[in-house]
Amino acid sequence: MSFEGNWLIRRLDYNALVLDYCRFQIAGGNWSDEVPIFKAQEAVSDAKDNFQLELSFQMKASPEALYQASRRDGQGAIFLVSETPERFQITLNGKPFTWQDAGFWLDTSFRKCSIGAYVKEGENKIGLGAKWERALELETSYIVGDFAVKNKNYREFAIIPEEDVVEGENLVEEGYPFFAGSVELQKTIELEFRPEEAVLSFPDLPATVTEVEINGKIAGSIIWKPHSLEVAEFVKPGENRFLVRLTNTLHNLLGPHHHIRGEILSTSPRIFSDEANWKDEYTLLQWGTEGMKLTCK
Repeated sequence: MSFEGNWLIRRLDYNALVLDYCRFQIAGGNWSDEVPIFKAQEAVSDAKDNFQLELSFQMKASPEALYQASRRDGQGAIFLVSETPERFQITLNGKPFTWQDAGFWLDTSFRKCSIGAYVKEGENKIGLGAKWERALELETSYIVGDFAVKNKNYREFAIIPEEDVVEGENLVEEGYPFFAGSVELQKTIELEFRPEEAVLSFPDLPATVTEVEINGKIAGSIIWKPHSLEVAEFVKPGENRFLVRLTNTLHNLLGPHHHIRGEILSTSPRIFSDEANWKDEYTLLQWGTEGMKLTCK
């Protein structure tokens, strides 16, 4: 028995939009084209200190997504995440913005600040300015919060409203391309008899850990091959409610995203700026319920 069709979805962690491309300006000169953040770092790495450096990141947001976020949080559950916000003067859509730290996200070095009240419909620009010094590192920024992310050809992304229902086979294409954390997928299926044997299986594990609950009881976790779980004691004739909790890896969030070989299992700083093997499309690992089935005897 397959699990094709829609699942109810509940996200347990903030979703994310990666901002790893920017435009930059050196000492009031011309603005660059949009480039990977490492190219901005290279452009200023040999320059003298004490000139003004400006970075500009772009993000797009739909009005429906902003309305949805504002209903969950009076200020809008949308945050800007930066590793060293204290080093920069920040602007949002050209207006000065005072960083009000709202704690960390995932790691204590990832600081977050609510920007939901300042994000507008359509294109938004986030500016980071600083006096250049060699100790300054230019890092990827992130937008995190309660929203989904539209994935257009693995190259363009925008904040959109979340849906309560997904097909579930590949969440990268259903609003969660950069997500790192856990989601719960829930579906009810019907069995005509009580099986003596019932095996829940995946052809390949789509997440680091897949936890399964059936009819409100914990059936177990799937972590390694053969990616299967004996569940006969938890199922019954008639309706059976399956809840699958998927926890994925950090790859889709932290990368490397742009290597022509796709997923790189052994990384180094050089991998993230390897121009000879660079591609503009993002490598995002599929995760979801594709191929999940229940075999009953």
